Formats: sequence, C-alpha cells, structure tokens
Amino acid sequence: MNAIERRLRAAVNPVSTAITGWWCQSAVRHLRTGHGPSASQRRLIRIRRQAARGAAPSGGAAPSAETMRARADAIEKLLAQQDHQT
Repeated sequence: MNAIERRLRAAVNPVSTAITGWWCQSAVRHLRTGHGPSASQRRLIRIRRQAARGAAPSGGAAPSAETMRARADAIEKLLAQQDHQT
C-alpha cells in the first residue's frame, strides 16, 4: 500500500463508518427496506446512548445536588429503619 492509498483510506474510513452507523439506525432504511429499527426502537437506542454518555434520560435536566442529597438521606433513613426492625 503506497502513501497516497494510505492517506485516501485514512480520509474515507471515518466518513464511511459514520454513514454506515447512520444507515443502520435510520428511519430511511426502515422505510425503504422494511428492515431496521422502528421509531420506538430508535427512541430506545437514543435513550441508551444518552445514558452511556452520562446524560439524563429523555433529554431532561439532571437532578440538582440538593435533590440528590435529599434522596440519599431518604434512602439512609429507610435502611436505618430496616436495620432496627431486624
């Protein structure tokens, strides 16, 4: 493989990979071929990708620090009550 071919492949591969990823998850593929994810499946894929990136599901804002602290305190109270009952 010569230098020109190597540079050409280096330029084309990321674009080709991105287009393939889009096509595999697109509504266009589902409409044209009848294969691929439906709208509800694409929604689940999007939610899973957001969760993998650490984003809040459904596009909502992440809970504030005060909310998270209140939740943690409530959980601690419940656990303490269960410890006293056993």
